Amino acid sequence: MKSDVLVVGAGPAGLATAIAAAANGLRVMVADARRPPINKPCGEGLLPEAVEALHSIGIELDSSLGCPLKGFRFSDDSYSVSAPIERGRAFGLRRTALHNLLVARAAELGVIFRWGGSRL
Repeated sequence: MKSDVLVVGAGPAGLATAIAAAANGLRVMVADARRPPINKPCGEGLLPEAVEALHSIGIELDSSLGCPLKGFRFSDDSYSVSAPIERGRAFGLRRTALHNLLVARAAELGVIFRWGGSRL
C-alpha cells in the first residue's frame, strides 16, 4: 500500500496522529515492532484535556471503560494534599483498554497496521 503518512510507533501519540491524519483524508500506515495490545504497567490517568482530545478524534470514554476520577490525593506518614478536578471529566483506565480504543478507531478510518516488524 502506498501511504501519505507513515507513523512509526503505535503508542497513544502515534495512534492519535494516525487517526487525525486519516480523518483528514490521508492514507496512513502505522508500524510498530510490538504487537497489540501494547501494555505499560502504569496504566493511564487521563485529565479533562486528554478526554477532550480523545473526543475530538472520535473516542468517547465512560465509566464502563475506566474509573472516573474526581481528584487526586497524595499522602505519606506526615502529610496529605489533595486537589479536585473542577472542570470536565477525567478517567483512570488500563493502558491496554486505551490502546484497543485507539487501534479500533484508527482501523475504522482505514489506517493500515504493520505489527511485529512486518515488511512495509
